[in-house]
Amino acid sequence: MRVGSQVRLEDGPRLEDTYGRRLAYIFDWSGNSIDVQLIAAGFAKAWTGDGQHKDV
Repeated sequence: MRVGSQVRLEDGPRLEDTYGRRLAYIFDWSGNSIDVQLIAAGFAKAWTGDGQHKDV
């Protein structure tokens, strides 16, 4: 993904965590999950506490 690329955010069951941070699933315009790419590259860990995309 290039700097300046546009992404689409999809709200999950909660809009914010307990610290007020925005929670969302991130997709590129082709529909590919940025979350999955970050997890696969080791830059993020999957958290399925209350998510709707638990197949990640």
